[in-house]
Amino acid sequence: MKKYIVILNLIFLFPFLVFAQQDVEKQIILDGKIEMLVPTAFHVMTDEEYKVKYPNPNNKASLIFTDKYLEVNMVYKHILDYDLGNEQIKEFTDFQMESIQKSYPTGRITDKGLREVNGKTFGYFKMITKAKDQEVFNYFNFTNLDGKLLLMTFNCIVKLQKDWENTMDKMLLSIVCKE
Repeated sequence: MKKYIVILNLIFLFPFLVFAQQDVEKQIILDGKIEMLVPTAFHVMTDEEYKVKYPNPNNKASLIFTDKYLEVNMVYKHILDYDLGNEQIKEFTDFQMESIQKSYPTGRITDKGLREVNGKTFGYFKMITKAKDQEVFNYFNFTNLDGKLLLMTFNCIVKLQKDWENTMDKMLLSIVCKE
């Protein structure tokens, strides 16, 4: 009898666990230039965590949010020496997509395009790449901020994609750029 109760509980609880949304809160980041929703479970990646996760110290991002296991990351890079106007976002997105595909020839693009978010044009693409021991879901976003390139990249292992992709869309659609 107990076995059936456990099975029934799993049947009824499983859909809630699978489709659970991440809790988010509004944050102001990048020196007050961006307001957006960020998962409450995220923290700013420390220098020590960065060295473990990203061994190339020459390409450090402006800001990285991560979960406690360093499996889910949101990377922001405001490249001040790269001028980018609204009219160049599509071209830059296509260029980045081609460049990354050359670096990861087995990578698969799953979605791409342009979108307007609170009056800002964003280019984006989603891509599955192979890491050492598993596949990684990457969600690249590009826009201009103060006339300079703002790159936002979300990544997580593919087995967590279903848990996080909708949250990432929600985060990205919440962005308000204050220039």
